[in-house]
Amino acid sequence: MYVASGLQKRNVAKDKENPPTVEANDCSSSNEGAGEQSANDEGKLTLMEELLLLVMDPRGYVSVWNDQVSRAIRGSILIELWMRGKIELEPAGLNRKSLRQRIVIVKSTTTTEDTILNEALKIMKSSPPHSVPDWISYLSGESWNVLKLKYHMRNVRERLFKELVERGILSTVKIDYWLFDYCMHPVKDFGAIKRLRNKIKYALLDNFSNDLRRMDKRTLSLLILAQYSGGIEDCLSGLSSEQERLALRRSHDIEVSNFEMESRNGNDSELHWAVFAALTDPFVF
Repeated sequence: MYVASGLQKRNVAKDKENPPTVEANDCSSSNEGAGEQSANDEGKLTLMEELLLLVMDPRGYVSVWNDQVSRAIRGSILIELWMRGKIELEPAGLNRKSLRQRIVIVKSTTTTEDTILNEALKIMKSSPPHSVPDWISYLSGESWNVLKLKYHMRNVRERLFKELVERGILSTVKIDYWLFDYCMHPVKDFGAIKRLRNKIKYALLDNFSNDLRRMDKRTLSLLILAQYSGGIEDCLSGLSSEQERLALRRSHDIEVSNFEMESRNGNDSELHWAVFAALTDPFVF
């Protein structure tokens, strides 16, 4: 069974004589060696940044053929704003509106330390109310309505890359093509990605629950967003074949869950269920 970290009794005198060696790719050693700093670094990352780290290629780019990433990033923006108490989903009411019909309500316009979240919050505050599927389409610029193109948040992926470079997790390399220079952002701190991947492994194996409401909301959100964006398989590297099959089966079961029913089993103003439903519904574009 996969173990994220562990404690072992050791002989202090023996350790002084023969200090142990720590390999770079050892999962438990990386978690213990990082200590409090790793927890703090991970806490500073937004859900959008975590998602980008999971779906990007280690060489520093996201495939242009992956058209799911833009929608997933916009969905992560909505979830991040909801987790910070800035927005919420309107109640279902007596008519029991479905998740795709209920509008997003802005609760607070207080700015955050993140410019992308502030931009999204400003757009939503100064606009008529819309549903979660609509906001995902409008913010990603995928709407056919030309009047909604003003809601398009541009260059979000590049701005996230820049923020991760400033944090020291990624670096910047310019590649010279014939007519222009192209910037790539190779991974500099592989420990940050390793911790995120370990979180996904732990959620799908050791800490898995069939009751989605018992799972940590942020981890569940990252798991579903990564699954939607096609980045879940990279998170499971290093597992045995049996563990990988089990994790993939569980992630698929989560993806096809009835999020409509999940939202009715508790506080129906929890917005993350609506984001999950919008991304996994084949009839929502």
